[in-house]
Amino acid sequence: MKRSYIKKHFLLLLFGCLLLATNHIYSQSVGINTVNPSVLTELDIKNIVNGTDTIPKGIMIPRITEAQRNSILVTQTDTLTANSLLIYNTDEGCYNYYSRTDNEWRSLCGTPGKAVFSLNCDSVKVHGTYIVYTETTSANYISLYVDVAKKGIWTITAIPKPTSNGYSFVGQGIFTETGKQWINLPAQGTPQKVKEDLIEISGSGSTDLNALCYTRIFVQPRIAEYTINCSTVSVEGIYRKGVPLNSSNVIKLMVNVSKPGSYYISTPVVKGISFSTVGPQLEFTTPGYRMVILTGKGTPTVNSDFPIEIRANTASGNNTCNVTIPITLPAMTFAVIGGAGTGNWYSWNGAVRSAALTGGSSFGPSGKVKMAQPLVKLWDTSNAGTATNHLNNGFNGKYPDIVLYSGYETNSTPASATALSAALIDYINKGGCIMYAADDNSKTYVDLVMSGVFGTPNISSSIGNGTPNTDDQLYMINHDLNDPIINGPFGYLGGKYWGEDNVTANSMIIDELPPHSVQICSANNSVGHKDISPLSSIVWYNDRKNFAYIGDTTGANNNQADNRSFPACYTNNGFPLAKQYGYVGDPALRQFVYNSALEMNIIAYLIKKAAVSGINPH
Repeated sequence: MKRSYIKKHFLLLLFGCLLLATNHIYSQSVGINTVNPSVLTELDIKNIVNGTDTIPKGIMIPRITEAQRNSILVTQTDTLTANSLLIYNTDEGCYNYYSRTDNEWRSLCGTPGKAVFSLNCDSVKVHGTYIVYTETTSANYISLYVDVAKKGIWTITAIPKPTSNGYSFVGQGIFTETGKQWINLPAQGTPQKVKEDLIEISGSGSTDLNALCYTRIFVQPRIAEYTINCSTVSVEGIYRKGVPLNSSNVIKLMVNVSKPGSYYISTPVVKGISFSTVGPQLEFTTPGYRMVILTGKGTPTVNSDFPIEIRANTASGNNTCNVTIPITLPAMTFAVIGGAGTGNWYSWNGAVRSAALTGGSSFGPSGKVKMAQPLVKLWDTSNAGTATNHLNNGFNGKYPDIVLYSGYETNSTPASATALSAALIDYINKGGCIMYAADDNSKTYVDLVMSGVFGTPNISSSIGNGTPNTDDQLYMINHDLNDPIINGPFGYLGGKYWGEDNVTANSMIIDELPPHSVQICSANNSVGHKDISPLSSIVWYNDRKNFAYIGDTTGANNNQADNRSFPACYTNNGFPLAKQYGYVGDPALRQFVYNSALEMNIIAYLIKKAAVSGINPH
């Protein structure tokens, strides 16, 4: 042993500490491996730089885990003496000391202590879509509120329980403020199974005794990539207001699959019904074209056709289509005011027109206009007095849904015509639907109806048949793809012609239409009526009053080759036909006329109005 050096460090340290503890008279420092310890320290330990031991050495502070550190009980009375207590935290890899000021262990590495907070389980929200074998992204995370009682380090994890599914959530950081704070836990990993996971959320500093929250995440199959072919969409089945859908109510469509995977195609709920693919797990297993069937459910709440949007979960290609649900209208009735019997060409009692209404090819379960059954005639009469009585008092307690009035074949006196006009006004104002075909030179009664229904008297006038030899005038139908009459179920008629067969008398036109009215044919034309204002109308309708007007009661037959007698033409089973007609004095001016199609579009419009806002509830 060399002089001034003590090889046994522990003995010297113990001896020096004993001296300090028992005799405070001595104020000099204790040194290990030195006889000249620093006067600034109580203990000065130096490496041996001369002699036989040349390996540099240090001092070993107690090395313990964080759990062992936390087991050191520091009571309230110990905080003063424990202030600066030093250990080496093997979990953290850093020296820790006890701070009396903070009343906790602090790290010499600059890391703050652990935060104290509680979890708000009611605020938990899951974000993003979770798909098997698809790595999570920044869109996948869990958010929730925490209430921070003490600032510091925090860690919160969210893990599928009881077994892992290849992904989890973790968030960590430092709370620099106390109080309620919104945090996000980013996802990491890749889901491995299609299943519903119970996610357990736990926090490192929660003050709750049961510091756990739970939420659920459904891991979906891989989503296919495919395109809907909207041109192939078809609606099948019968749809009626108040009648629940069944297995026959489906939408069929073709899709083109480019990448196999799961799929789901559906519609929102519209007017009480919706459609969707049905099955526990729907999947396209191979690429290519295939049909998909959407099953309907619910009960329609309306009596009119309506659009519905088809939506697909594909992320590529076309993923939406629009289709119209065709509502089958309820059973409905009509009445005819005009000539009775099959020989009456001008009223709706004529053979071909009557077949058009009741034959089923135009209106009925398989007709152009879908109805629960063909139209049923409630009554017909050519007597103005009888018609007035039925309109005022009902017929066997019932009122017709629509009235087809042919002024030319209605027998009346001035008094009965006036009474009938009043009855028609009352019927219309109660919601009744009417096609009013005016008689020749009937301005008095036309103005009476206009005044009673629209409050606009004295707006009608007569129009002759133009220059000599140009009777049977033609009028172009206006263009409007969105108009329910011009573009109705019996065809688009814009740019085509309607013809009148008034040879010697005058047809009734309206000089200025009432509000909410739509002109179908202007009274102006290029042959004979050039001086008539284009604003004057010979065919028009009013949407608010369920009222359609024709300025001349035209005749009908089923002879398509007849270009002279009547402009309206129907097949034997009552389907509308076009025929050449017009301008007796100059056959070169003839055109194909579409009177019958226009009449049927008007009736289809009135039937639909009657089902929605007519005089009878449906």
